[in-house]
Amino acid sequence: MMNESGVSNFSDMDSEDYFNSQSGLSKQQAENGKCFGILTKLLVVILVIAIVFLVTAFLLFIIDDPEENSSGGGSNGGGSDNDFMAVLTVYSLPNVANGVWREIRSSFDATAVDGVLSAGNQYEAFVINERICFVDDTGSHTNDALIMTSKSDCGGVGAMPQLDDTSASMVARSVMEDTEHSLIVGQEAVRFAELAGHSSRPFLNTSTCRSEYNSWQTSGCQPNFWSDPSVNCMNRRSDAEPKEFVPDSKFEGFSNIVLDRNGLLACISYSPGSQYRISGRVGLAGVPGGGCFANQWGAAVAVGDGDLLARTMPAMTAAQYLAFGKSPQTAAFQTIDHIRKLQPDAHVAVFVMNTKGQVGAAHCSHNPHDEIAYLYQNTFTTNATYDQTVPR
Repeated sequence: MMNESGVSNFSDMDSEDYFNSQSGLSKQQAENGKCFGILTKLLVVILVIAIVFLVTAFLLFIIDDPEENSSGGGSNGGGSDNDFMAVLTVYSLPNVANGVWREIRSSFDATAVDGVLSAGNQYEAFVINERICFVDDTGSHTNDALIMTSKSDCGGVGAMPQLDDTSASMVARSVMEDTEHSLIVGQEAVRFAELAGHSSRPFLNTSTCRSEYNSWQTSGCQPNFWSDPSVNCMNRRSDAEPKEFVPDSKFEGFSNIVLDRNGLLACISYSPGSQYRISGRVGLAGVPGGGCFANQWGAAVAVGDGDLLARTMPAMTAAQYLAFGKSPQTAAFQTIDHIRKLQPDAHVAVFVMNTKGQVGAAHCSHNPHDEIAYLYQNTFTTNATYDQTVPR
């Protein structure tokens, strides 16, 4: 509105009305523009909130359930929504495999550790019953055994003298569950067994083993494990002709992996040792990471030339490949390739299981006739066992 001097009078018009009148916008158009601006800001806020929500959900998914994002398995040894269980038994020993399977299915409280302990007990009984005389150079029976779980619990014994009714695997479990140690060796392992409540009654060699050992002594303790084989078991020079040590099989030890209904993985490695080894020697089976290793992604076991392989940690190497996202079969093959570079003459077989129960295996040997098999069974195979030859 203009006054008499031609000057606009703002007293009758506010600034917004004035702007609209000058810009040619109606009041209704101005209101529509204002609403559009508010709506745009609201949509931007909603979009930002949605993005934050999605990013947060993704991060929580990665942290809480890595098993679904890696072929290697979960962060706590896996999980089981359908009571899935699996057992891998090295060598074609169906009695052992079925015994382990019955053990973990016997009750809802049965664990993977119960399963591998059953395997270890059966292995040791098998060695005794078959009169496998793998004594050391003093004629003594000793055993190596190691148990490890996907929670990184571990216990083992090395060069432990054979007991009459207490297996090395039982003592290994006591080391794992009752102490802060990982490995107890020699005669002190017998002392510990007694403290842990086990019978420590000594095992008496069979007449067959004593006869074989006496014959070995008569031959000048040949063959043996000294770098200079002319040294006999009394640590003296022998007049007998040195002989190369050629055992019936380079694959030393027995092993097993179990996945229980709660997703816990456990592995065991057991060995009566190499025949006529130097007293006190601990082989692959008693070395954590050598014959047996488990972590949050899976478990692996290895058998073979115990002295060479104890320097390459094959079981730990295979389990670590699972941590890198490899499948069990790829982990087994790459472990063999790794060992070949470090120990070209080694005889080795590696077996791997991840937290989903998937398995892989591989082996190498210079003898084309060497074959090694394993048995695998899971919830979906009921009591059936599958005897599979390990690929080279």
